Amino acid sequence: MPNITIVLLYILLPLSGISQILTFVEGTFDFGDVSNIKTVSREIEIMNTGDDILKISQINASCGCTASILEKSELAPNEVSKVTISFDANGRRPGEKEKSITFFSNDRKDPLKEFWFTANVTPIWDVQPRKLIFNAKADQMGLKVQEQTLYIHNMGEKKLEVGKVECNNRNLEITIPENISIKSGEKLPLIVKVKADYIPRYSAAAEIAIFSKIGRQEVNDTILVSLRPFRDAKGLSKN
Repeated sequence: MPNITIVLLYILLPLSGISQILTFVEGTFDFGDVSNIKTVSREIEIMNTGDDILKISQINASCGCTASILEKSELAPNEVSKVTISFDANGRRPGEKEKSITFFSNDRKDPLKEFWFTANVTPIWDVQPRKLIFNAKADQMGLKVQEQTLYIHNMGEKKLEVGKVECNNRNLEITIPENISIKSGEKLPLIVKVKADYIPRYSAAAEIAIFSKIGRQEVNDTILVSLRPFRDAKGLSKN
């Protein structure tokens, strides 16, 4: 019986006494407004609040837009170290983003610990509407030309240079002058037309790609287009 007691004490002693604990000095943070052509960085502090060596084996980001640099992978008791966290907002859709960094360590209670941060991605330019829908109507036996307008809005502080606009469907025509500059706060209309001789028998999808620059920064966007045939009451396509 005494031998069994000694063995149990030998097993339980490390669990009840010596330990290493990963602690975030700052619980979370907010990058605030970040334009969608920028990358922002910030340092956070981590601390070993235990009484044994804390070893961090790796840190993983929740997505490709987030990166982290660890100053030290081993921390003595009560030692503080820094971690640099970066968020790349380039090409991200506007709105609130919530991201995390996962720390893998020998912390016995919490070996996988997440640090969360937020950012509000703000656009420096936008295209509206985000999708165009063209329908062949019953009275369009020759499908008279249909057209809709896209608006490119420069919401940044610098001029927006529109280089080219491409479409992957030859039945759509886009009217735009070449090398257009859009001043801050202004909008540029793009006229999108369906060719007069095109009568869709089946629904088709297309994309309009807009290639632009602000300074040396490339800012591109893609708009979806839906081409739909007219169908009668029986659901049959009208040709």
